[in-house]
Amino acid sequence: MALAASPRLKPAANTGPAARVSRQERAKPREIFIKTTSGDRCKAGVGLGIPSVVPEPIGDTRVHELTTKFVRKRLMTAIHPQAIEHKPAFWSRPRLFIGACAVVVAGIGGALYTQDSVKSAATLVTTTQQPAAQIMAHKDYLEVQPIAATAPAPDQSLELWAIPKDGTPVSLGLLPEDGKGIIGLNPRQQETISKPVELMVSSETKGGSISKQPTGPTVYQGALATR
Repeated sequence: MALAASPRLKPAANTGPAARVSRQERAKPREIFIKTTSGDRCKAGVGLGIPSVVPEPIGDTRVHELTTKFVRKRLMTAIHPQAIEHKPAFWSRPRLFIGACAVVVAGIGGALYTQDSVKSAATLVTTTQQPAAQIMAHKDYLEVQPIAATAPAPDQSLELWAIPKDGTPVSLGLLPEDGKGIIGLNPRQQETISKPVELMVSSETKGGSISKQPTGPTVYQGALATR
């Protein structure tokens, strides 16, 4: 009599606490493997020269930079104080100083020359004793300044004469037609007026007396006095 095959016995499902502990134990090697692998990868990256970037707080970096700049600026100001630019004074400018001195010297020199070079002067008057012109004698010329002079006729000229004590008139030249100007003197004329003399103006033909002596009527006269 054949024996009937006994059915295969299925193992009971591991559902108890012991089964759960066993599964956790089996999972630990996997977690250890994952952690170890990740660490090795990081170390491998460092070995290959790949820089590891550690993020820094943006706000802290900015505050640190501003603080460093402020401290550096204060230190530089304390060590090297800021120099105040001073504008050069007027007298420290050579060109302006030289120009101002030149103007002053020219003015003083001109005034002294005008005063010192006038050796003598005379005021010419008309036949009615009215001032007509002023004559200022310098070293080698006469300066004529009209006061109330009358212009000569178109065909006439006014000639100035010096009358020394010996009575021989010496012509000093023609008066300017507009009454104002300068009359140059030669050595003889300069010698004649080097001492006090009488001056006379006569009306002569156009261009002056041909005879070198007064021929026309006397228009003005006056005494040349030394200053």
